Amino acid sequence: MNNVVKIPRTKTPPVIKTASRATVRAIHRQRVSAALVGTATVALIGLSMHDLATGFVIATGMGTVKSAAMAFGIDFGYVAAEIAKLFSRGDAARKIKWWANAVIGGTMAWSAVLNGAAWSADATGTWHYVAMALGASIPAMIFALSHIATTLWLDADR
Repeated sequence: MNNVVKIPRTKTPPVIKTASRATVRAIHRQRVSAALVGTATVALIGLSMHDLATGFVIATGMGTVKSAAMAFGIDFGYVAAEIAKLFSRGDAARKIKWWANAVIGGTMAWSAVLNGAAWSADATGTWHYVAMALGASIPAMIFALSHIATTLWLDADR
């Protein structure tokens, strides 16, 4: 008896489409805008760290080094939690979601309070409240801008 063995056909390799020049330029513009928004976010984080340190000094009287370390921990704790949330997948994403959101909410709240204290420390009259509101808005701007920058950057790969 003869055994017949079917030899599989070799498939032609998939055609890889190259992006048009217009698409490449659009992706480049999107990446550049993401980098610009990211740069603004980093600048605001620097401002926020300064204001947080000042707020700690006002609220607690602690020294400059300790208040700067706390400011760094708060702002970069927020950034680290955001990054972990954005890039985690599967079980890890489910396990850290509540904790990451708690860290983000807590750090944003404390950052708003202490930024507001720093901004309003030298203001008088009605401007005291305006300065407090301006300082408190810094964490919200960091939150929004970081989402815009990461969305633009990650979407450019699609």
